[in-house]
Amino acid sequence: MIKNSFLAVIPARKGSKGLHKKNIAELNDFPLIYWTITAALGSNLIQRTIISSNDPDVLSYSKEFNVDTRLRPNNISLDDSSSEDLIVDIIDNHQLGKDFEYFVLLQPTSPLRSSQHIDEAINLLIHKDADALISVTDPKDPPQKTMILDKEGFLTGLVDDEKLFFPRQKLERAFKPNGAIYIIKIKEFLL
Repeated sequence: MIKNSFLAVIPARKGSKGLHKKNIAELNDFPLIYWTITAALGSNLIQRTIISSNDPDVLSYSKEFNVDTRLRPNNISLDDSSSEDLIVDIIDNHQLGKDFEYFVLLQPTSPLRSSQHIDEAINLLIHKDADALISVTDPKDPPQKTMILDKEGFLTGLVDDEKLFFPRQKLERAFKPNGAIYIIKIKEFLL
């Protein structure tokens, strides 16, 4: 295994409920998946890229870029299938855990992420000597001011009731995943 070796995994499942054939729907004259494939291939730090899909159109299009493609098995192509199941499938079936130290999950639904963003994320992970990294954004509204409906039908604070009424400036800075970049050390992921 090469130290700090990175495998990009692009999940492109068919069957979106929100937008039919979203991964090959055009965005700025190119299929949505184009933006993620070119970002992965443009990275100076990713050694290999795999597209996993159960959509023949996505797999056919992806082959034009000389990336590895994997037909995603039906049992992990369901609406409730997780990215974790996909990663395990790729690592197990391709035996890539011994060839790569990290995987980088890049979702096609984040087309504004660039090669530079990927390399910056990887460099930060290495600099911090971290096992994992996730790209985030600031939420529009502080989650500490969010309420949920409890079992009795009353509103209660998601975090706690007291912070609902704090001035925004006194709340801890919060972040939420933006779906663009997930990096994790393979041996930690498999634990």
